[in-house]
Amino acid sequence: MHESLLAKNTLETILNEAKNNKASKVIKAKIKISDTEDLSVESFKFHIKNYAQGTIAENMEVELNFIQIPIVCNDCGNRFYSDSHIYLCDNCGSENTYSGAEEGIIIEYIDLEIDESKI
Repeated sequence: MHESLLAKNTLETILNEAKNNKASKVIKAKIKISDTEDLSVESFKFHIKNYAQGTIAENMEVELNFIQIPIVCNDCGNRFYSDSHIYLCDNCGSENTYSGAEEGIIIEYIDLEIDESKI
């Protein structure tokens, strides 16, 4: 269900942006998903396409890019990647770490068809 809720929220953001721009159709959405989201990209794409049925985004192309987020150690400055949600520096063993990039689901761009008669 994690993917379903995230997909629904992402589609709502896309549709709001389309509405704000008086779009008649959403052609494409390019979305980055960080590995810290711990979700199935295939499931996310399935759910977003499912929620789009009956909307102006119904036939949109969805491009998903899964990105790995670097972890940075506050103690030694080491940058590393982790496959778990427990971030232990592989250089000094410290738990004093932070995410080295923006995490989450990021809509990079939305390609819209604008209805000129509504502008």
